[in-house]
Amino acid sequence: MKSFLKNLYTLLAGPLYRRLLRDLTVQVQDAHSTTLEYQEKIAAKLLDELVCVRLELERAMNQLEESKQQLTRATNTQQRSAHYAKETAVAPSQISDTISDDEIHKIVNEISSHMKIVELACDTQVPMQEILDWRSRYSGLTVNAVRKMRRIERENALLKEELAQYKMREAITDDTGILS
Repeated sequence: MKSFLKNLYTLLAGPLYRRLLRDLTVQVQDAHSTTLEYQEKIAAKLLDELVCVRLELERAMNQLEESKQQLTRATNTQQRSAHYAKETAVAPSQISDTISDDEIHKIVNEISSHMKIVELACDTQVPMQEILDWRSRYSGLTVNAVRKMRRIERENALLKEELAQYKMREAITDDTGILS
């Protein structure tokens, strides 16, 4: 009986073993192919992310290059304006006296139309600080109002000068006791 059971076990176990081995092999192959498909999907996602990162880096490099060019242009403009300021170092009052009211009005209007002040200073040969002062004093005024303001400013300067001279004479008189 023992041999019969052993033969029966061998007969049944052999095909069952082979069948189980075959099923197990198919499952392992399926798991392996599924793992490969999953890994391919992950690799594709990573590749897409790398492409996006590369594009972002290219954009950042382009922006950096543009910023570098703008900085270079700004530096050149500053150097030009500094060189211009050294060449044309004239007192603002002298410039104001040589430029007409119409020209001042025109310059102030050009500033308000978003023309760059440095370019305007180079074009008109007027220091930037003087143009900024004019903008603060005369923006929004008509030509006649600019004329009137400048005339009042000149009269005010003359009166201040006369007052300073008067105070100086008075101080000298008080100190020395001599009338002039």
